Amino acid sequence: MIQWQGMMGIAIESNYGTAVTTPTRYIDVNEASFNPEVDIRVKESATSTRVQTDMVKTGIDYSFNWEQWGTPNTLAELLYCALGSEGYSYNLLATGEHQHTFYESTASSLPSFTIFFDHGISNQYRGYGCKIGSLTIESAAREVMLVSVEGICQGETTGSFSPTVPDDIISIDPFIFKNLVFSNSYCGAGLSQNTAIERYSITINNNLIGDKNTANGSYEISALPEGVLEVTGEFDIEFSGADEYNGYKNLQETNIKAVWTGEPMGTNDFSLELHMPNCRIETLERPPIAGSSDRGVITVSFRGLYDASSDYLIKAVLQNEIDNLSA
Repeated sequence: MIQWQGMMGIAIESNYGTAVTTPTRYIDVNEASFNPEVDIRVKESATSTRVQTDMVKTGIDYSFNWEQWGTPNTLAELLYCALGSEGYSYNLLATGEHQHTFYESTASSLPSFTIFFDHGISNQYRGYGCKIGSLTIESAAREVMLVSVEGICQGETTGSFSPTVPDDIISIDPFIFKNLVFSNSYCGAGLSQNTAIERYSITINNNLIGDKNTANGSYEISALPEGVLEVTGEFDIEFSGADEYNGYKNLQETNIKAVWTGEPMGTNDFSLELHMPNCRIETLERPPIAGSSDRGVITVSFRGLYDASSDYLIKAVLQNEIDNLSA
């Protein structure tokens, strides 16, 4: 095979571990992998010989990861599966123009999905019972938005599907750093735009618990529960004032909002908003002074906390051409 011949798709499952037969969304991945890891035990016993005599398969795990551009029509299912269906709502903006709002789910299990992996050869693989362990969205100066996904599947099966390249993969541009509006504030002050940042990233980590194996007659995990939700992020900025440093040193409440606006859909624009109203800066190192021309760009790392007044830790609002995910 030649790697460009491959394609990958996903489809949300109605029930955990029940594989879907046809992708509902093809994703234009930069690179992707989907692999098993077989648990093997090698017999080590005294048999009056130096050679090993037996190997036994005791279980099998499946994991996946991929990287893609942040194209508006491929982000809806990812945010839905990373944050959950409990806090999802939908609004029709105009014909063919849709708005999706996501808040973190706290009570219900995350949606699972089937991943479709086609190498461009005769074998096509479907991973079922898949959940997103971590979702990272990164936007850096003079770059397109990059999205990285990692997770775990319950199992794998082979199947036939017909990969096609949807028109929206080719015709719709990804979000880019130029169109990012970044705003932040400290100690409860109102948000104000900060045009000095040079990179922004955010990671949603569900801390999946992938070791639930029960006496159900299967090599595979029996369920895939979620652990503690962690939402962390970073931004790069030239060290030129005391705001970030004081926010770190005094563990001040930090409000962070990022909005990307893309090309027009028609009446409305493609857009993505990520808002974390209650963050704390976790790490920040002031740059050294030296006889050099270094601009002293620092990385500010932060963590999101639940905000009682807003009643959420994170809110994501996506406008694209994808219909209601919960319909």
